Amino acid sequence: ILGVFDKDHDGHLNFEDFLLCYCHTPQKKMQHLEEWVYKKERRLPRDFRATVVGVRKTSVESYLRSEIEQMRACLHLPAVLMLFLMFMFSMELHMRNKVIRGMEHAFKSDIEENANFAFSGVVPFENGRMGHKNIYDVNSFADFWSW
Repeated sequence: ILGVFDKDHDGHLNFEDFLLCYCHTPQKKMQHLEEWVYKKERRLPRDFRATVVGVRKTSVESYLRSEIEQMRACLHLPAVLMLFLMFMFSMELHMRNKVIRGMEHAFKSDIEENANFAFSGVVPFENGRMGHKNIYDVNSFADFWSW
């Protein structure tokens, strides 16, 4: 120690040599670095701080918990997809969608083709009365209920 920190090479450490020796000890360097790292006004970049000081145990644990939770959620995905496919298959068997779609199309075409109103002609004497408006010409409640 004397060979490194004794500036005047007299074999004794004076106060200045002692301070120089004390400030260069590994414990003092680490204490100074920790104070510098943890002060809020002088923040180190995260990667440098992780390299020098390390990462808190709670941060690593919370990260690992979230990763495990996401992995479990991904493992549930095939079961959820199978449940959805079974639901779609049972609804197809139960509802008979093709028959229902055919009936809806028949109702729609019947209303569009045969819903006439605003008839002209004398009511009791004329057999070929004809409506001049169709379902898309309905403008009021009276028009709707006249056919």
